[in-house]
Amino acid sequence: MAVKSWIADPSKYEPLSAGAGANSDGTPRTSLLLRDVAYIIEAYPVVFDKSGDNTPTKYVSMLSRRIEKGQCFQRPSLGCREFAADFSLPDANDQPIAVTEDLGRILYDIVFRPEGNRAVFFDAKLKDGVMDTRPEVVLGGDAARQEVLNCSYKR
Repeated sequence: MAVKSWIADPSKYEPLSAGAGANSDGTPRTSLLLRDVAYIIEAYPVVFDKSGDNTPTKYVSMLSRRIEKGQCFQRPSLGCREFAADFSLPDANDQPIAVTEDLGRILYDIVFRPEGNRAVFFDAKLKDGVMDTRPEVVLGGDAARQEVLNCSYKR
């Protein structure tokens, strides 16, 4: 990995000019960016109102149609809007990379409360290229998990 080699020998590190660009009067920024990466996102619907035709199958079908057409409510991004992400249905040949690594703490969600907002983090881990972010796996006790879910999913 390039980052580990830069840590071992900082003289090899050459930052990218992001934002201001080279030879400009703007504020130079250094960013560590990923390029030519692909993520497979596995999701499942949580249906709270099960009346009528509100079934998980309905929402999976709706999501698949929208992905095929490239439709989205808001353009997905990787961290901030400047790093927009393209999306499509996965290719049958897509496979996770064979990397197992502890990635450190990552923001999971923000709980919005009248007495003040609270950031919720989790310890991110890759196991054979897969990061499991299901609430029951990465969020602590039942009370903390329920607080995040109640805030995230409007019933």
